Amino acid sequence: MNYSTIPTVVGAAKLRNASLLGQKVDITRVAFGDGDGAEYEPTGQETALKKQVYECPPNRIEEEAGAPTWIELEAVIPHNVGGWYLREVGCFDDDGDLIFIGNLPSSFKPSGEAGVIKDLVFEMVYDAVAADVVQIKIDPNVVIATRKYVNDINELHQSDNFAHEKPCGWKGVYENAVIPLVPKPMAGQKLNRSEVNGRLKFRRGGATSSLYNTVVDLVCASSYSDTQAYSFVLQQKLNTIVTKLVTFDLDGQTWIGLVAYAGNPEARISFHGSFENNNSFTNHQLKVIPYYNNQTSTVLNAEINDSMADYVSPDEPLLFGLHKIYHEGNLSQVLARLEGGQGLPWDANRVYKTGEICTVEINGEVIPMQMYAGPNLTCKGKNPANSANRHEGWTDNTLPFWWIPYTGDQVGMPFFWLDSTPPEWAVMEINVDLPTAVYWRLARRYPHLVSGGTINTGEIRGEFLRVLDQGRGVNPSRQINTFENHSLQHHNHLLPTGSGASGSGLWGVNDQYWMQADGVNWSPTTGSIAISGHYGQDVSLSPGGSWSAETRPRNVSRAMAIVI
Repeated sequence: MNYSTIPTVVGAAKLRNASLLGQKVDITRVAFGDGDGAEYEPTGQETALKKQVYECPPNRIEEEAGAPTWIELEAVIPHNVGGWYLREVGCFDDDGDLIFIGNLPSSFKPSGEAGVIKDLVFEMVYDAVAADVVQIKIDPNVVIATRKYVNDINELHQSDNFAHEKPCGWKGVYENAVIPLVPKPMAGQKLNRSEVNGRLKFRRGGATSSLYNTVVDLVCASSYSDTQAYSFVLQQKLNTIVTKLVTFDLDGQTWIGLVAYAGNPEARISFHGSFENNNSFTNHQLKVIPYYNNQTSTVLNAEINDSMADYVSPDEPLLFGLHKIYHEGNLSQVLARLEGGQGLPWDANRVYKTGEICTVEINGEVIPMQMYAGPNLTCKGKNPANSANRHEGWTDNTLPFWWIPYTGDQVGMPFFWLDSTPPEWAVMEINVDLPTAVYWRLARRYPHLVSGGTINTGEIRGEFLRVLDQGRGVNPSRQINTFENHSLQHHNHLLPTGSGASGSGLWGVNDQYWMQADGVNWSPTTGSIAISGHYGQDVSLSPGGSWSAETRPRNVSRAMAIVI
């Protein structure tokens, strides 16, 4: 009996097509069987095992060392399953097709109940011709680490002097090198997000050297059509390595990178931090690319050499998301500029421009405050926690107050309020002339409501609101914010009289009884008596209805305010 693992007919066809089309064959499960009670040699025509007894996801798959066409696949049968013989094995893809099949020498797999506590690890080697087209889909919740794998990883870890550095996955031995950080937009190019945020360490000496010569902390980012970066050295030791930011072209794309002039083939670079590049072109981010080769005195990459230039900082910082990232300067300068960010605690020494935001603690709550004073104005030393500097404590009708609680761009928005006193960031709509010198934002939002030096949003107290018609035709010819008096739709009330047609059988009022009645209650109120005429006499009728001086539906009253 020959024991081997071969592709099935279906598997061979799928592997061939995947190789030609640049696709992958995903192995999703490995199945074991007892061969229906007997060993056999597979032919490749099989589409299933003869009698399957167990299946599991593959544990790992990789090319066999030294044999690029061979695939080594590992599967683990845990100790707590068994009670059957193993004589056949198969690998299935995500379509459920049998890709590889193999036969095994008959062996019994006991279960944990039999008193044998042992995981059974299968390592299968397939000659797939194109090993790079085979991959597995692994569920990380069920992957089992074998003892050999743990030992290999531990040995590698112990031999690596930089293992605890948490590098991003690369190290390099270099002479002079350039390290691409983020792509820089070229003319008309729209970039996706790219970012590097972490620390580069440069070491002199051999692989066993534990001292570093230069540490560079980096924050670099690019998105859409903007690029931002800054670099500064935090620590240096003797024989420092010279670094600087540059721009250069690589594979047709412009990059911002860091050049390191080391002059020592034993020097090493490591990085740890976060990074990403969501662009579709070739990603060279954080690759150590030799720039000069001292042995031959020639440039290894002519495109880099011909295009390299110092990175020039823009005059103004560019936005990346909600953050301003500055390019130039040392740490103290960078921190000074970051202190100009929004939403930081109020600083008595900072000069605030209108619209800038800080936070203060008032009555045990941290509240965002916005500088309100007016366009092109600044303030310093005006504590927003002091009500005298805010709307609620302001008494000067000729100047705007300094601070207001930050509410976003809601100026001019009317809203119902459950109190007769408005919140600090609003005023009540009660037909009051507000000085535009104080309420300049409201005046800028509604210039058509400004008259002279005041703005009035109109009288709304006690009124029912109606949505503006705006061309619908239900309530035509109305202008925004205009008043309309009450009215009743025209209609008729009919009362039969004695002059109707005879024989109708309907009750009527004889003509001689139409008369002018005295003492009629023309303005009944709830609980009063309505009076009517009856055969020339005044007769009381039963009280009824809810009477008032106006016609109205049921309603609830709410105050209305408007954001300033």
